[in-house]
Amino acid sequence: MRKLNSVERAWCLIGQRGSANAVRSFRVHGRLTPHLMDQALEGVLKVYPVLRCRVVLQGSQLVFRDAPEAPPRVVAIAHALPPDSRSELLQRVEDLLNNPIDPENEPLLQIVHAPISEIEHWILVNFHHAISDGSTKIAFMACFLRLCDAALGSRECFDELVAVEQMKGNLSPSLTDRIGSSGLAYRSAALLRFFGRRMLQEARFRALAPGLERGQSASKHLARCRVFESVYDAVFVERLRNHARAWGLTVNSVVSAAMLKAVKQEIFPLRSRANVSCITFVNLRKRCLPPVPPEAIGCYISAAFSFHAMTDQLFLVELARDLERQLSEASKDDVIAQATAADWMTRTLFALGRTTAATLSVSNIGQVGPQLRSKNFFVSEVHVHSALSGVGSTASVGLTSTERCLSLDMTYLEGVVSHDVIQRLAEFVRLELERFLQTPPVVGLDDVDPWAGMSKPKNKKGDVEFRV
Repeated sequence: MRKLNSVERAWCLIGQRGSANAVRSFRVHGRLTPHLMDQALEGVLKVYPVLRCRVVLQGSQLVFRDAPEAPPRVVAIAHALPPDSRSELLQRVEDLLNNPIDPENEPLLQIVHAPISEIEHWILVNFHHAISDGSTKIAFMACFLRLCDAALGSRECFDELVAVEQMKGNLSPSLTDRIGSSGLAYRSAALLRFFGRRMLQEARFRALAPGLERGQSASKHLARCRVFESVYDAVFVERLRNHARAWGLTVNSVVSAAMLKAVKQEIFPLRSRANVSCITFVNLRKRCLPPVPPEAIGCYISAAFSFHAMTDQLFLVELARDLERQLSEASKDDVIAQATAADWMTRTLFALGRTTAATLSVSNIGQVGPQLRSKNFFVSEVHVHSALSGVGSTASVGLTSTERCLSLDMTYLEGVVSHDVIQRLAEFVRLELERFLQTPPVVGLDDVDPWAGMSKPKNKKGDVEFRV
């Protein structure tokens, strides 16, 4: 079909060393039947033909090869899940994460249908990360629900909608046929960023689980990915949104800042030595053809930290403002500059001492409810999880909101971080957000120094920032 671009190649190489799966769970309201879902999936595969493909080595190049003989299918759980019981659902999610997709022999997409009742269902969507990013599954599910609507009508209406969807173009970088500037430099930059994070993960694993012999790879000893999900109801989220707006912030930056404070306190406490932190952002929007709208990308933070002192309430606001500032600046950079920053970040953290290195991914695609609503169906809850064995993060956090709730989900490696620690992280975030709601906004916000309590960034050669 086509050659893989630089990002897709990097994920396929990472997947050879562990799982590169990414799972998203959708709570769908509407009358879904197995036949209806099969027909809608048939249409989606026409809209996104890459989902039918395998990844094969052709000479020295990785290419997508069409595999119509074994297309993805919907796997249905025979019995209905209790509405209030999440244990079996979470077990299914963990099974999907911990069984790596073999892109040469298996579909790059897996779907599990878990009914709750006739009018309520869980749909688990598992992509190989080579064709998945923060907006891929939203684009996929939005198209899927629209085609379910059409399938309830006539075949002519269904075929007509498939043709319309095919003409729209793709919303996701990983599902776009072309990414500009895909030469050797860009390919090397993508690999540099990903493998730098891989090195950090192995260093952290050795620090927390000593006993490996010199030269022995930690990747062969990494335990299962585990998942933890927490939900904030719509009333709480609306209060949080209004209060963040009064501070001149967004919900996304406030929750992300609370998570960083929680990770610092619960997993990586303050050290006596001077600490360095650096945050890089994955920003492929400018390289995508056709162009991807900014609201379809959201924010993906790939961070490695030795933390600053985070002691007072105002620091949450300062940290949130700093995250927003960095996101704004990162949107101007391309993948080369960000991979360079990731390389310096890795080198600096190793120079400081491996035990101070923390890797954390925060994936945020914002409010998705309006995109996931069709004539007969809507999605009330979304959870996101990405496998860590190939990515290089100690913890991966997904933040997604609908009209009914906000989901804050964590994926972690069993044996590197315990369930009790993850539970304390979630509780710390909730308490920090409650404390934020009780703090009145500062009058004259523009006069507040965003670097109060922190030293200003030092710039190396004009392209990399370190905060010491």
